Amino acid sequence: MGQTQNIRDRLKRHNENRSLFTKDKGTWSLVHVEKFNSSSEAVKREKDIKKKKSKKYIEYLVRTSRSDREGRPAMAGSAQELV
Repeated sequence: MGQTQNIRDRLKRHNENRSLFTKDKGTWSLVHVEKFNSSSEAVKREKDIKKKKSKKYIEYLVRTSRSDREGRPAMAGSAQELV
């Protein structure tokens, strides 16, 4: 989980083992994205999610993201993405 301005590049770096934290952890895939107007909003949301310390909540986010990709309207675009 983290925030970036270029989600494709971030995923590529993870899968090419160019990120120290995720190096040699296998292939990564994107399962949830939230978009924000600023990095401070994205960081606040990331902290809120991590503060919950809830596997069930994260599974809920992933499940609802899949529903979005299957026809529900996506969120409005912006400069920052929480992944």
